[in-house]
Amino acid sequence: MVKKWNTRYVHDCRILRDTIFAMNINSGNGQITVIDARNKDSLKTITQWLNLPNPAPHNCALTKDRKHLYATDEVGPLPRLLKVWDIHDLTNVTQVTTWQPANITTSIVHNVEIYGDTAVIAHYTSGVRVLDISNPAQPVEIAWYDTYPANNNNLYQGCWGVYKFPSGKIAASDMKTGLYVLKVGNTVGVNENNTIADDFRLEQNYPNPFNPKTVIRYSLIENRFTTLKVFDILGNEVTTLVNEKQNAGSHSVEWDATNYPSGIYYYRIYAGNFTDTKQMILLK
Repeated sequence: MVKKWNTRYVHDCRILRDTIFAMNINSGNGQITVIDARNKDSLKTITQWLNLPNPAPHNCALTKDRKHLYATDEVGPLPRLLKVWDIHDLTNVTQVTTWQPANITTSIVHNVEIYGDTAVIAHYTSGVRVLDISNPAQPVEIAWYDTYPANNNNLYQGCWGVYKFPSGKIAASDMKTGLYVLKVGNTVGVNENNTIADDFRLEQNYPNPFNPKTVIRYSLIENRFTTLKVFDILGNEVTTLVNEKQNAGSHSVEWDATNYPSGIYYYRIYAGNFTDTKQMILLK
Protein backbone atom coordinates (compact mmCIF):
# COMPACT_ATOMS: atom_id res chain seq x y z
CA MET A 1 0.00 0.00 0.00
CA VAL A 2 1.34 3.44 -0.91
CA LYS A 3 -1.06 5.79 0.87
CA LYS A 4 -4.67 5.76 1.91
CA TRP A 5 -7.52 8.27 1.91
CA ASN A 6 -9.49 7.79 5.11
CA THR A 7 -11.46 11.01 5.38
CA ARG A 8 -14.71 9.05 4.96
CA TYR A 9 -15.89 5.49 4.57
CA VAL A 10 -15.79 4.50 0.88
CA HIS A 11 -18.23 1.79 -0.12
CA ASP A 12 -17.38 1.75 -3.82
CA CYS A 13 -15.62 3.97 -6.32
CA ARG A 14 -15.09 4.63 -10.01
CA ILE A 15 -11.67 5.64 -11.32
CA LEU A 16 -11.03 7.77 -14.40
CA ARG A 17 -7.32 8.12 -15.04
CA ASP A 18 -6.05 9.79 -11.83
CA THR A 19 -9.45 10.86 -10.53
CA ILE A 20 -11.42 8.79 -8.02
CA PHE A 21 -15.19 9.16 -7.58
CA ALA A 22 -15.76 7.76 -4.08
CA MET A 23 -19.19 6.76 -2.79
CA ASN A 24 -19.52 7.50 0.93
CA ILE A 25 -22.60 5.40 1.60
CA ASN A 26 -22.70 5.46 5.41
CA SER A 27 -20.58 8.46 6.28
CA GLY A 28 -22.10 11.74 7.42
CA ASN A 29 -25.08 12.54 5.25
CA GLY A 30 -24.09 10.50 2.21
CA GLN A 31 -21.52 12.32 0.11
CA ILE A 32 -19.92 11.69 -3.24
CA THR A 33 -16.28 12.72 -3.03
CA VAL A 34 -13.95 13.40 -5.95
CA ILE A 35 -10.30 12.66 -5.15
CA ASP A 36 -7.13 13.74 -6.97
CA ALA A 37 -4.88 10.67 -7.13
CA ARG A 38 -2.11 11.99 -9.37
CA ASN A 39 0.27 11.93 -6.43
CA LYS A 40 -0.19 8.50 -4.92
CA ASP A 41 1.67 9.62 -1.79
CA SER A 42 -0.78 12.46 -1.18
CA LEU A 43 -4.39 11.91 -2.18
CA LYS A 44 -6.35 15.17 -2.14
CA THR A 45 -10.06 15.92 -2.04
CA ILE A 46 -11.15 17.97 -5.07
CA THR A 47 -14.81 18.41 -4.17
CA GLN A 48 -17.76 16.71 -2.49
CA TRP A 49 -21.53 16.98 -2.49
CA LEU A 50 -24.56 15.38 -0.89
CA ASN A 51 -26.25 12.76 -3.04
CA LEU A 52 -29.71 14.20 -2.37
CA PRO A 53 -32.53 13.31 -1.94
CA ASN A 54 -32.25 10.49 0.62
CA PRO A 55 -28.48 10.30 0.12
CA ALA A 56 -26.76 6.93 0.40
CA PRO A 57 -24.53 6.49 -2.68
CA HIS A 58 -23.55 2.88 -3.34
CA ASN A 59 -21.78 2.92 -6.71
CA CYS A 60 -21.50 5.06 -9.81
CA ALA A 61 -20.60 5.12 -13.50
CA LEU A 62 -19.46 7.85 -15.89
CA THR A 63 -21.05 8.64 -19.24
CA LYS A 64 -18.88 8.34 -22.34
CA ASP A 65 -18.43 12.12 -22.56
CA ARG A 66 -17.36 12.12 -18.88
CA LYS A 67 -19.74 14.99 -18.22
CA HIS A 68 -22.34 13.06 -16.23
CA LEU A 69 -22.13 10.74 -13.24
CA TYR A 70 -24.83 8.12 -12.60
CA ALA A 71 -25.07 7.25 -8.89
CA THR A 72 -27.16 4.59 -7.12
CA ASP A 73 -28.67 4.60 -3.63
CA GLU A 74 -28.78 1.40 -1.61
CA VAL A 75 -29.74 2.37 1.95
CA GLY A 76 -31.89 4.98 3.66
CA PRO A 77 -35.49 6.10 3.14
CA LEU A 78 -37.49 5.30 0.03
CA PRO A 79 -37.39 5.92 -2.82
CA ARG A 80 -33.90 4.57 -3.62
CA LEU A 81 -33.13 6.44 -6.82
CA LEU A 82 -30.69 6.45 -9.67
CA LYS A 83 -29.35 10.02 -9.70
CA VAL A 84 -27.76 11.80 -12.64
CA TRP A 85 -25.21 14.53 -11.87
CA ASP A 86 -23.73 17.05 -14.30
CA ILE A 87 -20.01 17.02 -13.40
CA HIS A 88 -18.47 18.84 -16.36
CA ASP A 89 -17.64 21.65 -13.91
CA LEU A 90 -16.50 20.15 -10.62
CA THR A 91 -16.83 23.53 -8.95
CA ASN A 92 -20.55 23.53 -9.71
CA VAL A 93 -21.94 19.98 -9.70
CA THR A 94 -25.70 19.90 -10.32
CA GLN A 95 -28.31 17.16 -10.36
CA VAL A 96 -30.15 16.98 -13.69
CA THR A 97 -32.60 14.15 -13.04
CA THR A 98 -33.45 11.04 -11.05
CA TRP A 99 -34.81 7.74 -12.35
CA GLN A 100 -36.62 4.64 -11.16
CA PRO A 101 -38.63 1.96 -13.01
CA ALA A 102 -42.13 3.09 -13.99
CA ASN A 103 -44.79 2.21 -11.42
CA ILE A 104 -42.16 0.71 -9.08
CA THR A 105 -41.28 2.89 -6.08
CA THR A 106 -40.12 0.25 -3.60
CA SER A 107 -37.34 -1.69 -5.35
CA ILE A 108 -33.76 -0.77 -4.42
CA VAL A 109 -31.29 0.29 -7.09
CA HIS A 110 -27.91 -1.42 -6.59
CA ASN A 111 -25.30 -1.36 -9.36
CA VAL A 112 -25.02 0.63 -12.58
CA GLU A 113 -22.64 0.05 -15.48
CA ILE A 114 -22.39 2.27 -18.57
CA TYR A 115 -21.42 1.09 -22.06
CA GLY A 116 -21.49 3.86 -24.65
CA ASP A 117 -25.10 5.08 -24.87
CA THR A 118 -26.45 2.26 -22.69
CA ALA A 119 -26.74 1.98 -18.92
CA VAL A 120 -27.34 -1.47 -17.43
CA ILE A 121 -28.71 -1.57 -13.90
CA ALA A 122 -29.07 -4.26 -11.24
CA HIS A 123 -32.26 -3.18 -9.47
CA TYR A 124 -32.62 -5.91 -6.81
CA THR A 125 -36.26 -7.14 -6.78
CA SER A 126 -37.16 -5.49 -10.10
CA GLY A 127 -34.31 -7.26 -11.89
CA VAL A 128 -32.24 -5.99 -14.81
CA ARG A 129 -33.06 -2.56 -16.25
CA VAL A 130 -31.53 -1.24 -19.48
CA LEU A 131 -31.55 2.49 -20.28
CA ASP A 132 -30.87 4.47 -23.44
CA ILE A 133 -28.67 7.35 -22.24
CA SER A 134 -27.84 8.91 -25.62
CA ASN A 135 -29.17 12.00 -23.87
CA PRO A 136 -27.54 11.51 -20.45
CA ALA A 137 -29.89 13.97 -18.79
CA GLN A 138 -32.98 12.05 -19.96
CA PRO A 139 -32.49 8.29 -19.50
CA VAL A 140 -35.16 6.15 -21.19
CA GLU A 141 -35.80 2.52 -20.28
CA ILE A 142 -35.62 0.32 -23.37
CA ALA A 143 -35.59 -3.19 -21.88
CA TRP A 144 -35.93 -5.12 -18.65
CA TYR A 145 -35.86 -8.66 -17.37
CA ASP A 146 -37.28 -9.57 -13.98
CA THR A 147 -34.85 -12.07 -12.42
CA TYR A 148 -36.86 -11.91 -9.18
CA PRO A 149 -40.56 -12.14 -10.10
CA ALA A 150 -41.82 -12.79 -6.55
CA ASN A 151 -42.31 -9.08 -5.81
CA ASN A 152 -40.86 -5.58 -6.17
CA ASN A 153 -40.45 -4.92 -2.46
CA ASN A 154 -37.60 -3.03 -0.78
CA LEU A 155 -35.63 -6.19 -0.03
CA TYR A 156 -31.93 -6.88 -0.43
CA GLN A 157 -32.87 -9.77 -2.69
CA GLY A 158 -32.84 -10.14 -6.44
CA CYS A 159 -30.44 -8.81 -9.06
CA TRP A 160 -27.12 -7.84 -7.47
CA GLY A 161 -24.70 -7.25 -10.34
CA VAL A 162 -24.67 -6.81 -14.13
CA TYR A 163 -22.06 -6.88 -16.89
CA LYS A 164 -22.45 -6.32 -20.62
CA PHE A 165 -20.20 -8.29 -22.98
CA PRO A 166 -18.87 -6.84 -26.26
CA SER A 167 -21.39 -9.12 -28.01
CA GLY A 168 -24.20 -7.14 -26.39
CA LYS A 169 -25.28 -9.99 -24.10
CA ILE A 170 -25.76 -9.13 -20.44
CA ALA A 171 -24.72 -11.29 -17.51
CA ALA A 172 -26.81 -10.75 -14.38
CA SER A 173 -26.41 -12.35 -10.96
CA ASP A 174 -29.52 -12.78 -8.84
CA MET A 175 -28.98 -13.51 -5.15
CA LYS A 176 -32.02 -15.80 -5.04
CA THR A 177 -32.68 -17.23 -8.49
CA GLY A 178 -29.23 -17.62 -10.04
CA LEU A 179 -27.12 -16.44 -12.96
CA TYR A 180 -28.69 -15.15 -16.19
CA VAL A 181 -27.32 -14.36 -19.62
CA LEU A 182 -29.66 -12.00 -21.47
CA LYS A 183 -29.88 -10.50 -24.93
CA VAL A 184 -31.76 -7.30 -25.72
CA GLY A 185 -33.85 -7.77 -28.86
CA ASN A 186 -36.13 -5.60 -30.94
CA THR A 187 -39.23 -7.59 -30.03
CA VAL A 188 -40.24 -9.50 -26.95
CA GLY A 189 -42.81 -12.13 -27.86
CA VAL A 190 -43.80 -14.65 -25.19
CA ASN A 191 -41.06 -15.27 -22.65
CA GLU A 192 -40.91 -17.81 -19.88
CA ASN A 193 -38.81 -17.95 -16.74
CA ASN A 194 -38.72 -21.16 -14.74
CA THR A 195 -38.29 -19.31 -11.46
CA ILE A 196 -40.84 -20.59 -8.97
CA ALA A 197 -43.61 -18.06 -8.42
CA ASP A 198 -45.15 -17.57 -4.98
CA ASP A 199 -48.64 -16.76 -6.27
CA PHE A 200 -50.78 -16.16 -9.33
CA ARG A 201 -50.19 -12.54 -10.37
CA LEU A 202 -50.98 -10.20 -13.23
CA GLU A 203 -48.63 -7.18 -13.40
CA GLN A 204 -49.25 -3.72 -14.76
CA ASN A 205 -48.10 -3.45 -18.38
CA TYR A 206 -45.00 -1.42 -19.19
CA PRO A 207 -44.68 1.11 -20.63
CA ASN A 208 -48.08 2.60 -19.87
CA PRO A 209 -49.22 4.74 -21.64
CA PHE A 210 -47.55 3.16 -24.68
CA ASN A 211 -47.12 3.59 -28.43
CA PRO A 212 -47.36 1.18 -30.14
CA LYS A 213 -45.91 -1.72 -28.09
CA THR A 214 -46.18 -2.74 -24.47
CA VAL A 215 -45.23 -5.77 -22.38
CA ILE A 216 -47.50 -7.63 -19.95
CA ARG A 217 -45.99 -9.79 -17.22
CA TYR A 218 -47.70 -12.45 -15.14
CA SER A 219 -46.82 -15.29 -12.79
CA LEU A 220 -48.29 -18.79 -12.38
CA ILE A 221 -47.79 -20.78 -9.21
CA GLU A 222 -48.85 -24.01 -10.97
CA ASN A 223 -48.93 -25.35 -14.52
CA ARG A 224 -52.19 -24.07 -15.98
CA PHE A 225 -53.96 -23.57 -19.28
CA THR A 226 -53.67 -19.80 -19.59
CA THR A 227 -55.55 -17.28 -21.70
CA LEU A 228 -54.72 -13.59 -21.92
CA LYS A 229 -57.13 -11.37 -23.85
CA VAL A 230 -57.33 -7.66 -24.65
CA PHE A 231 -60.65 -5.76 -24.66
CA ASP A 232 -61.59 -2.24 -25.70
CA ILE A 233 -63.37 0.22 -23.40
CA LEU A 234 -66.78 -1.13 -24.51
CA GLY A 235 -65.85 -4.67 -23.55
CA ASN A 236 -65.34 -5.94 -27.07
CA GLU A 237 -62.59 -8.53 -27.43
CA VAL A 238 -59.71 -7.06 -29.43
CA THR A 239 -57.16 -9.87 -29.52
CA THR A 240 -55.92 -12.99 -27.73
CA LEU A 241 -52.27 -12.82 -26.73
CA VAL A 242 -51.95 -16.20 -24.97
CA ASN A 243 -54.06 -19.33 -25.27
CA GLU A 244 -52.10 -22.41 -24.23
CA LYS A 245 -50.98 -24.55 -21.32
CA GLN A 246 -48.01 -22.93 -19.59
CA ASN A 247 -45.59 -23.98 -16.89
CA ALA A 248 -45.43 -22.45 -13.44
CA GLY A 249 -43.16 -19.42 -13.28
CA SER A 250 -42.84 -15.90 -14.62
CA HIS A 251 -44.04 -15.06 -18.13
CA SER A 252 -44.25 -12.00 -20.36
CA VAL A 253 -45.92 -11.21 -23.66
CA GLU A 254 -45.74 -8.20 -25.95
CA TRP A 255 -48.76 -6.54 -27.53
CA ASP A 256 -48.08 -4.62 -30.74
CA ALA A 257 -51.00 -2.22 -31.12
CA THR A 258 -49.80 -0.62 -34.35
CA ASN A 259 -53.12 -1.32 -36.07
CA TYR A 260 -55.35 -0.21 -33.21
CA PRO A 261 -56.64 3.29 -32.37
CA SER A 262 -55.65 5.29 -29.31
CA GLY A 263 -57.76 4.71 -26.24
CA ILE A 264 -58.25 2.79 -23.02
CA TYR A 265 -57.93 -0.99 -23.20
CA TYR A 266 -58.21 -3.78 -20.67
CA TYR A 267 -56.27 -7.03 -20.50
CA ARG A 268 -57.61 -10.04 -18.63
CA ILE A 269 -55.95 -13.29 -17.64
CA TYR A 270 -57.67 -16.64 -17.11
CA ALA A 271 -55.59 -19.40 -15.48
CA GLY A 272 -57.77 -22.06 -13.91
CA ASN A 273 -59.75 -20.34 -11.16
CA PHE A 274 -57.49 -17.31 -11.24
CA THR A 275 -58.66 -14.26 -13.18
CA ASP A 276 -57.56 -10.64 -13.05
CA THR A 277 -57.98 -7.52 -15.18
CA LYS A 278 -55.91 -4.37 -15.58
CA GLN A 279 -56.24 -1.18 -17.61
CA MET A 280 -53.75 0.21 -20.13
CA ILE A 281 -53.67 3.27 -22.38
CA LEU A 282 -52.62 3.35 -26.03
CA LEU A 283 -51.57 6.90 -26.81
CA LYS A 284 -50.56 7.71 -30.41
